[in-house]
Amino acid sequence: MGVMSAQSGGYVGTGSAGWAEVHPGWAALVSVAATYAGVATAMAGLAEHLAAAGSSPSPMWCMPAIVIGAAAFVIGLPAALGFAGACCATQRELVAGVVAGFAALVLGLIAIASVAGTPLLG
Repeated sequence: MGVMSAQSGGYVGTGSAGWAEVHPGWAALVSVAATYAGVATAMAGLAEHLAAAGSSPSPMWCMPAIVIGAAAFVIGLPAALGFAGACCATQRELVAGVVAGFAALVLGLIAIASVAGTPLLG
């Protein structure tokens, strides 16, 4: 019997498998690292934009930083949770998958709580 891959019913070595399919735990860690980096980038751009809002135009890098950081968050968070689920389903690289899933869950809850606490939603 071969080693199971991250896809159900798939075996490693029976075809071309992507890196993330073979190593779902490491893929989860990379995804959650990209998610945290995206949040940090977006928050730095937003902070600089808000700091410069009253006196002068904000620097040119603020808006791209906010957009790229938000995109990394929106793409990375579900990917991290999906790879963490693949680790649990296949019982491979379980520690890395659980750590990444927990880190992604904490960041998701912080994001939801911070958005729910803003006056934008009423």
